[in-house]
Amino acid sequence: MRFLVIDDEEDIVDTIRLWFEEAEYGEIDTANSIKDAKEKLLNGNYDIVVTDYIFPDSKESGADLARFCRINEELRSIYIVIMSGQVDSKSAIHYGRTRFLSKPFNQEDFDKTIRETIEFQKEKNRKIHLDLRFLRKISETTKEVLGNFTEDIGEQSGPVTQESRSIIKSDISSLMSIDCEKFRGSMYISFERDCILQIASKMLFEDFKDINSDVVEATGEIINMIVGNLKGKLPDYKFVMSAPSVIYGQDYKIQHLDGSTFVDIKFKTKAGKFQIDLKLLPPNR
Repeated sequence: MRFLVIDDEEDIVDTIRLWFEEAEYGEIDTANSIKDAKEKLLNGNYDIVVTDYIFPDSKESGADLARFCRINEELRSIYIVIMSGQVDSKSAIHYGRTRFLSKPFNQEDFDKTIRETIEFQKEKNRKIHLDLRFLRKISETTKEVLGNFTEDIGEQSGPVTQESRSIIKSDISSLMSIDCEKFRGSMYISFERDCILQIASKMLFEDFKDINSDVVEATGEIINMIVGNLKGKLPDYKFVMSAPSVIYGQDYKIQHLDGSTFVDIKFKTKAGKFQIDLKLLPPNR
């Protein structure tokens, strides 16, 4: 797990860092202001935030940081621990996924709160926490790979995260299973007929009029190229993937009825539309 500790007093930060290291809870990062913390949250991948409540040199408080996390979809799964001697712990309900550690506290009190928070995350937080870096890279990489074969590629919508779903309707889809440090699951890329025909024609230097075995093979290679490039851009994810499978035909559907997390990114081109779908579960590690 990754933790972000925020306090404007260096001695408190140093003490908490020492307690974390002694307990071996996980990786710890620090910030000395709400502004710095927001920047790190938007560019990092944290599971639990431990923050002071009052920052004398700022108009914002630890509660404002909790609200900031609640209104940002990518940060909603983060649990907040607010250290304060001024707020009743019953107020935590107003901020959601937040608990208060009353000051003064000792190492035993701190350890108890952190252990309980970690257990809560493991039990209750089944939604995959995807950091912004991953979402940006998968969109960026898709545009880079397919931009060589189709004109004016752009995002129609997304990334959109959903708790359940999903029915994918398309003319041809390539899919593979993915396992990495952050999640496990499946990735799909689905194309409208005219879109894949244009892409395959430019990939293979032929003028395809219908979906045939060559187009099917090209569709499988597309997802290989996207995930292969992602492996290079995100080495810390340590991607392991299966060989791709391809489904095509009229009116087929890929349907998921379990409680997985789904991420959709929809794209449009002059020739037609395509989309990437990720079906994700917590990692086995």
